[in-house]
Amino acid sequence: MEKTRIFCIDALKAFAILAVITGHLPSYCYYGWNIEPNPSRLADFVGLFHMPLFMLLSGLVTNVQQFSLAKKMKLLIPFFVFGLLFTYTMGGGNVVYFITNEAKAGYWFLWVLPLYFLLLYVIRKLHLPFIDGAVIVQVLLMALHFYFRRTEVGTTLSTDHLWALWPFFSLGVFLKNKEWRHWQVNKLIPVFAILSLASLITLNRIGGGNEILLKLYTALVGFPLCLFFLSLFVWLEQQFKGKTSRVKSMLKRIGTLIGTNTLQIYVIHYFLIMPFNLKMFGNYMIENNLVALEYLISPLLSVMIAILCVYISKTLYAMRLGFVFGR
Repeated sequence: MEKTRIFCIDALKAFAILAVITGHLPSYCYYGWNIEPNPSRLADFVGLFHMPLFMLLSGLVTNVQQFSLAKKMKLLIPFFVFGLLFTYTMGGGNVVYFITNEAKAGYWFLWVLPLYFLLLYVIRKLHLPFIDGAVIVQVLLMALHFYFRRTEVGTTLSTDHLWALWPFFSLGVFLKNKEWRHWQVNKLIPVFAILSLASLITLNRIGGGNEILLKLYTALVGFPLCLFFLSLFVWLEQQFKGKTSRVKSMLKRIGTLIGTNTLQIYVIHYFLIMPFNLKMFGNYMIENNLVALEYLISPLLSVMIAILCVYISKTLYAMRLGFVFGR
């Protein structure tokens, strides 16, 4: 049976994947990885919420009692196919490093998410109340992380991501049956906006303090930000429902195109931005104090890259290679 698509979810997924690309452009294209401090405030900002938002959305569309673990584990197919291909072609060819590194050449999301579904499956099999099970899993993941912190076992399992993002995935699962689309979002938006602003100010004041405290608080900042964007997109869908205009039609087409192909964009975009050298432009922005140009240029580039990724994936499907996406 074909799934009923919810446009605000597709639009949020589009927004999240564009934020991912926007966050990657400075290090991959503009300035490189070795510049300290990172001049891109935009990349720092989107990094606070883009992957937490993806995890929340992944939970939000998951039916705990009905999802198929076998289908969810197919996410490991693009993880290995594209991760190893990227490692061989652009990452130095060190397969052991790909497996044992925390970030998995950037493909860690496709490693961590199947593990979350496995944990969710265990909660279901043990007939635990979801909240109880989620709390137990969080405690276990934190213990696992702090025990194996900065060891090869820890980075191979990606425990840094596992413990930090499980709460967002769990929140999405929890909200699944809470009629979230009918919230009084006009009242919630300012609340989450104020909480987000207060959290960002506090995070800025913590600055270079205790590393563990900073990591924990950075993870917590994502909650009001994610709930703000969720409420905002629900409100926008409510406001524009039934209205017609060329702008709405264009945005809906782009949002649907990108939002329904986020997996394909995620796995392909690394191959496009890695050789996309804009270091001269990056140096120009730094030397002339024009780093703020990123706020205009990066979103436009991100949309172009995302759309190109979609059409590359369509070409692969036409060549009967769609299995590489695990679909």
